[in-house]
Amino acid sequence: MTDILFRLISCSAALAALVLIITAVKKLLGRKLTAAAGYYLWTALFAAAAASCFPRPALPLSPLTGAEIPAARSAASLPDAGAASIQDFAVELKSAFPPALVLACFLLWLCGAAFMLLRILLGILESRRLLRSARPAADASLRETTLDCAVLLGIKRPFPVFYSDRTCGPVTSGLLRTFILLPDRPFQDIKYILLHEMIHCKRRDTLINFFTQLLLAVNWFNPAIWYAAWQMEKDREISCDDAVLSLLDQRERWQYGRAVINWASDIHRAAVGMGSSSRKLRQRISHIASYKKPTRSARKYSAALLIFTLICALLLAPSSSAASQSYESKISGTVFHEDLSQYFGKFQGSFVLYDAARNQYTIYNEGLARARICPASTFKIYSGLLALETGVITADDSQLAWDGTTSSFQEWNQDQTLNTAMKNSVNWYFQDLDRKAGINHLRKFYSRIGYGNCLLSGADTYWMDGSLKISPIEQVILLTGLCENRWGFRQDSLSAIRRSLRITEKLSGKTGTISENGRAVSGWFIGYVKTASGPQIFALNLRGEDGASGSKAAETAQRILKGRRLL
Repeated sequence: MTDILFRLISCSAALAALVLIITAVKKLLGRKLTAAAGYYLWTALFAAAAASCFPRPALPLSPLTGAEIPAARSAASLPDAGAASIQDFAVELKSAFPPALVLACFLLWLCGAAFMLLRILLGILESRRLLRSARPAADASLRETTLDCAVLLGIKRPFPVFYSDRTCGPVTSGLLRTFILLPDRPFQDIKYILLHEMIHCKRRDTLINFFTQLLLAVNWFNPAIWYAAWQMEKDREISCDDAVLSLLDQRERWQYGRAVINWASDIHRAAVGMGSSSRKLRQRISHIASYKKPTRSARKYSAALLIFTLICALLLAPSSSAASQSYESKISGTVFHEDLSQYFGKFQGSFVLYDAARNQYTIYNEGLARARICPASTFKIYSGLLALETGVITADDSQLAWDGTTSSFQEWNQDQTLNTAMKNSVNWYFQDLDRKAGINHLRKFYSRIGYGNCLLSGADTYWMDGSLKISPIEQVILLTGLCENRWGFRQDSLSAIRRSLRITEKLSGKTGTISENGRAVSGWFIGYVKTASGPQIFALNLRGEDGASGSKAAETAQRILKGRRLL
């Protein structure tokens, strides 16, 4: 539920940013835009909203992706003896926000969305009732005028026109089947009214208005979307006026302006029509009075701005994985998919191994290998590195004093150095390092190295509260960068981190466990193996209802590495 709310808020924030961009474009360049472009700029919001509902296409892992190959050796033939004993301590998964608050916010949003959707449904039902109660326009003069307007607009088949005693002004209604409703009484200026309403029909403005209402229903809490809907309604009428004026001579333009004034106060609340509020009416009349036919250069300029705004919409829109659930970037290197299911037993999981010398990845269960989850204690590698780089600790003096707070893990209840804290996964030690480094430094650092989704809720629990997430593939890419020192860290800092991760002469790594309600549900083991040809970097993640601990992940990873004769 927290992920749903996060995704909703991130998408709504992106839409709000897009509203600001469109508003700025219209304010700064509005005089150079055609009226139609000023209206259609807002439809970029639909593109952004649609883009946020779908994952961005995953790029292929490599142009040289290998076929599925069997495991190097059968799991049954692998002895467990000789595996390094690795101690691991679980951390309880905690939400960054109280569950009651998350539930309350979700229910509040759901109620607001349901109310807005109910309004849309009632509007559709009202439109149908209007159509059922209306009678077709049968008088010959109206049919002739309708045909003339259709010819003028280049419409082969005129839209249906009905009379209704339930509407006080001309309106356009219907989604798939668009029709025009006229009041059931005599009136003047029928040509201009029909031209205006037929342009609404031709442009499918009722359908655009429907999508606007859907956008409002989902983002009812966002004032920027309400503002955009209000502006869009105004721009829709002005652009429709502009389209009519382009078909008329100077004398008829004044007659059209008079028709707008006569009918502006008569609009049905559930449909698109000629009516408007007094403020919008003044803007429309002002536009009609100052109308000038757009030049060819203005149309080209408007088209360029429309394309620019659409690009902004697609760039700003978070994908459906914007809640940072999946890593989809391209991997540079040859990739082989290997069936390692026999090693995992009752657990689900994934394994990623990178041979730096060959630039070759071996991946088991690519779906989970791309899925981002809490890093648990594996984050401590980079917490320690930042502390070394910022001088919070040094390679020669990394000891921190225990504050006397008793833990259920006896190993934690004493002073710690970087080596002992990494070996025993001492939470308070790394939390103290992070507090001293400061949340701003933490965020800049994790963004610099590209750690997963780079989202940190605070300096204490970001690695276990569901905010910071990373995938096994990303773990391997980061460890590779660490081994190669891609970020230019000091050598003494790197040496200190490598010493703290050393398990055996060949094997270095860090475990991590996430526990829910006392049950280990996710276990990490990441690290690297020294070989004659260079490091072999790996990440293994286990998932299960219970028992999926970091220790179990380390045991599983070592069996896989032994099967590949790396240990």
